[in-house]
Amino acid sequence: MAEAGIDERFARFEAEVPATFRPAPLAEVAARARRRRRLRRALFAGVLAIAVGAPAGAVAVAADHDGRPSPFPPPVVQLSRPPASATPEPIRPIERTAALPGVDMTGKQVYPVDATHAWVWYVDCTAEDNPGSCRYALGSTSDGGVTWHRANLPNLAADKADVIPIAVDARTFAFYALHKRFWQTTDGGASFSSYPATAPPRQALSAWARDPGDAFTLLCPGAIGFEDGASGIECDREQVVRIGSGPVPHQPTLPGRPAEVLQAGDGRIWLITNDGPVTRVAVSTDDSRTWTEVGSVPGQAALTVSPDGADVWLVEGHTPDAAATVWRLTGTRFVAQAGSPEDLGGATAMGGGMLVGAARTSSIGGSPGYWFGGAFHWIPGLQTTGCNLLRDGTIACYGGQDQSFLLGVGTGTERTWYRLA
Repeated sequence: MAEAGIDERFARFEAEVPATFRPAPLAEVAARARRRRRLRRALFAGVLAIAVGAPAGAVAVAADHDGRPSPFPPPVVQLSRPPASATPEPIRPIERTAALPGVDMTGKQVYPVDATHAWVWYVDCTAEDNPGSCRYALGSTSDGGVTWHRANLPNLAADKADVIPIAVDARTFAFYALHKRFWQTTDGGASFSSYPATAPPRQALSAWARDPGDAFTLLCPGAIGFEDGASGIECDREQVVRIGSGPVPHQPTLPGRPAEVLQAGDGRIWLITNDGPVTRVAVSTDDSRTWTEVGSVPGQAALTVSPDGADVWLVEGHTPDAAATVWRLTGTRFVAQAGSPEDLGGATAMGGGMLVGAARTSSIGGSPGYWFGGAFHWIPGLQTTGCNLLRDGTIACYGGQDQSFLLGVGTGTERTWYRLA
């Protein structure tokens, strides 16, 4: 086996896929042009942020009644605001491994969907720069990683093209054979349908959204989102696009270049633009027919909205060993919050005035935790680079040990943690 080729291909694979989410950037491997790089970043963000946007509620995890082990034990209650003198015990996550029966490939990537569902994707290639030499496998779990089942994949190597995986939800998974075709299953991997490269299924187009459940994204006029440096569409200003329908009739006129658009659980559509050293924000409350500028903040800030849409934040990260600046929407303007949090990686709004993310300062660098009330409450014993919320409110932290996912099941700060490797 050409080991160097496998390493390069899997590095490129990691650059092409997933979350939402966004997390610390992976190195670009054999980047061809800005459009290809943007494709990779968008797909990587979309899968990590696979299901943020649906309302987050209590996670009910019941024991199975067919003799199989329960996927999770009851949530362990932890103090939301521990006394300053308390030294919390390190968290020891429950270990789960994505192991697909009958598959001997070592290169794999896991895509969590919610507390109990996840996909695992395998790639094994014998020749560098020859996609036709690759073997692929796809599997899924519906019990939190206790058991895994193999999908009935089509012959993905037949097109001799790079294959980009797109995890959508617990039943839907798509593949883009670059410039050749799309494949998609909507029944959990039992069957796949083929689509022309010029007419991808709407579910696959959701890879371009901030979150897969979103109805809107940003694209250049005439683009569908999967163009790369060889067949790209470039423009000075992208448009707000309703996925599957095209540009919205009433485009926002906010100064600067549109940076991201997302739709919150309450239906409001949020847009931020980068205007030099300023981040500007606009919102639509009538399905994109009109837009209202909310305000601006200094620096390049990221927007995060709680699943129910009630909490809207801007977070400007700085260099390591420095604090982040946080603004919260109060009434009709963003207000800087007292007490800067640790430099947050992948900060995400949880609701209830809380953010979840990873501290990157020297004292507790790489530790996930919660920011609320002007203070960062770190979770000892866990290592990560950033965190997101899945559609059921599960916290998904990535970039930790062996690039595994740390999943926090429960509500608020009361979580049971497990590692899905």
